[in-house]
Amino acid sequence: MSDVHVMSYHRYIYLLVCHLLLAACSGQGAVTIHRVSAGTLEHEEALFVRAFCHGYADIPVSILKIDDVPARARSVFNVEHNDLNDSQKNIFFLTAYVDDSLAGLITFQEYGADTICYIRALAVDPVHMRQGIGKLLVFSVAKYLPNVKEIVLATRACNTGARMFYDRLGFHEYDEVPFNWDPALFIGLKFCY
Repeated sequence: MSDVHVMSYHRYIYLLVCHLLLAACSGQGAVTIHRVSAGTLEHEEALFVRAFCHGYADIPVSILKIDDVPARARSVFNVEHNDLNDSQKNIFFLTAYVDDSLAGLITFQEYGADTICYIRALAVDPVHMRQGIGKLLVFSVAKYLPNVKEIVLATRACNTGARMFYDRLGFHEYDEVPFNWDPALFIGLKFCY
């Protein structure tokens, strides 16, 4: 198969997966994905802080190396918000809603080439976890970056919940930790179409 046919096949699979996920999530209400532009993101920040704190709740501070988890979550979110408002950065910010309730968000960008997507942040409200929202957000990147062949990200090595989530999606550990994050604390994960 040529590269065009392989990518067309992968796009078909992507659309099929998104359709099935939307159908599966529809038992909880209508799921919609929205692209966010610059502006005030108070609800998104609150969701991010809740999800961040939930994800690290069972990890001791001595392992996590974060003294104030909510403050760190707000700091991480502020970087995403500031980069979204910076026209020089090409940041994508998507939100997922179940009916009228904010359920999750993802930020991502091209990474070195238009065939590689870097997931900067992913958060799902704990109330909406295990409903396919995170998976839908992760695989929505292909709609906005149509040439993508790989998705990469960094997560804390101690975050077993996130590692198991990405493993279920087909991500694998790889040697590079994007943006030279501290490899003593973070691991790189990669998904290839």
